[in-house]
Amino acid sequence: MSWWVPLVIIKEDNLDFTQTTPEVWTKEKELKIRNMPGKDQFIIVNPEEIELKKEEKEDEVSWKTNLRTLTKNFLCQSGYKPCIKEAQEQYAKISNQYICPVFKYGTMKEWDFGLHRVINFPPSRKQSERTYLLKNLAGCPVDTMKTKKLLNITLMEGNDNFTETDLFMIFNMLTGSSDGYTTLLIYLHENFPPRMV
Repeated sequence: MSWWVPLVIIKEDNLDFTQTTPEVWTKEKELKIRNMPGKDQFIIVNPEEIELKKEEKEDEVSWKTNLRTLTKNFLCQSGYKPCIKEAQEQYAKISNQYICPVFKYGTMKEWDFGLHRVINFPPSRKQSERTYLLKNLAGCPVDTMKTKKLLNITLMEGNDNFTETDLFMIFNMLTGSSDGYTTLLIYLHENFPPRMV
């Protein structure tokens, strides 16, 4: 059984998400389309099929912004070099003096961003940058949920991205403040209760 499928194609050199006219209709499993960009450029096929959560009161500008953000995230996750370069440039702009306050008082989403940066740390970057980031992730937060999440990932899940040295550093950073020390002791007691011999 086969049916006609419309293909709307958005090209890198013209990211017009309002264009919804199919470039071609096909029933075929394989198709050659003319006037396509070279292999060094991307295309997006049927962008309207990308699932986005749209609130009823959301205006069209927000809708387009969400779609562009989703596209950009997809491109970066796919390793598209211009997107990766832009992400690296933006990350480099973050001043170290702001990292601890953001991890301490910022949202869980901001803290999670730092955590994912440590877990997926690029091998091309200096290891000292990862160490600095991890120290701030462990030592700055006052929110026990952040600390517990870090302990869950490193101790309970046994994430391979964290070495024994990382664990010692995390413990050291947590015991440097009363909030961290208390959270660590409660966590250890709840998850590793003392055993009677």
